[in-house]
Amino acid sequence: MTQLLRKHRAGFREHQTVTVKGNAGKTENVEIIYGQICEGSALMFYPEVNAIFSAPIDARCGTPAFKRVPVAVYSALR
Repeated sequence: MTQLLRKHRAGFREHQTVTVKGNAGKTENVEIIYGQICEGSALMFYPEVNAIFSAPIDARCGTPAFKRVPVAVYSALR
């Protein structure tokens, strides 16, 4: 029940398409699929999503820090 309440509180529904905006761009028509992740989090598998972020380079390993970046998720439908 808790998961269901959280999903509805955000105002989105499963299979709705949304726009996801990062600090360097946006990607549209992303389908929402409910899953078991922490409240307030988003999980995206698409390699194309890296283009919407301008992530800093990690000093220790020399790779972009894409694991924790803020996003805005929105839709014209309500």
